[in-house]
Amino acid sequence: MTLHVREAQPGDAPALAELAEAVGSEPEGWLLSEGGWRTVADERRYLRAVRRHPDAAVFVAETEDGIAGRLSVMHAEYPL
Repeated sequence: MTLHVREAQPGDAPALAELAEAVGSEPEGWLLSEGGWRTVADERRYLRAVRRHPDAAVFVAETEDGIAGRLSVMHAEYPL
């Protein structure tokens, strides 16, 4: 299997929302959120907003079958 990692695009929103719902429904509780994941429209808005942020990115891991994973990163300074 070939795995390709790339920056997420707003057009990935439907696949990312579907992936989040699938992972969120697993009994192990992999997602740390309550009340479900973002809608497709909200996910698309989020991806567009992240693209404008200089210190944030969302990456997707993609196989020939589609998106298999995501990684969201953001630089934030916290006072010590």
